[in-house]
Amino acid sequence: MNIMDITQLISTVGFPIVCVLGLAYYIWQKDKSDRVERKETQQMLLDFSDNVKQNTESTKLLIALITKIFIKDKDDEDDENK
Repeated sequence: MNIMDITQLISTVGFPIVCVLGLAYYIWQKDKSDRVERKETQQMLLDFSDNVKQNTESTKLLIALITKIFIKDKDDEDDENK
């Protein structure tokens, strides 16, 4: 839409109506882009949550392994002290 079209539209229907239509178009475009952004953010948060769960499981396994090694070493020490 060029300036002549906008000028003709203003002279035909009036400035307030053209302003309302322009603002309605702006809100529609903004809402559309916000929906896309929210969807991307939501997917990013879901991916982050999955990564945290995987890291938690890995940490639990590591703690179990370290605890098992520590207990074995302690048992070996107790056996040597007897």
